[in-house]
Amino acid sequence: MPYTKEERKEYMKEYCEKNKEKIKKQRHEHYEKNKDRIKQTVKEHREKNKEQIKEYSKTPQRKKGNRINNWKQRGIVPPSSWDEFHDEWEKATNCADCGVVMTVDIHKTSTTKCADHDHSITDGSPNFRGFVCHGCNIRRG
Repeated sequence: MPYTKEERKEYMKEYCEKNKEKIKKQRHEHYEKNKDRIKQTVKEHREKNKEQIKEYSKTPQRKKGNRINNWKQRGIVPPSSWDEFHDEWEKATNCADCGVVMTVDIHKTSTTKCADHDHSITDGSPNFRGFVCHGCNIRRG
């Protein structure tokens, strides 16, 4: 008897969860074997869809994803879910230390909004200290 769409989806979810390392290894091997072809395909896609990609990068959904990825790369571990953390970031208007009105700038200024975190906490537990301006974030260290 064939699987229903929902059963197949559930099976694949369970399979992927159980075989994370195996899948990661297979994907890496495939990429290494086909690196040049993959890079060329991606390059052609970007050139062909330049305007659509440019427009998508401006959407709130994409900006949120980029911001969360940036936080993850910097080692920030939020006290709540990433969605809740992002919502709190959006609502934060004044620096938690000095009270200045924070801005969202492409280039860092002294009033640029930052998510401050404790660099000494590296065990994966929440290390977020507060939303502060760039100036206070530098002073905190």
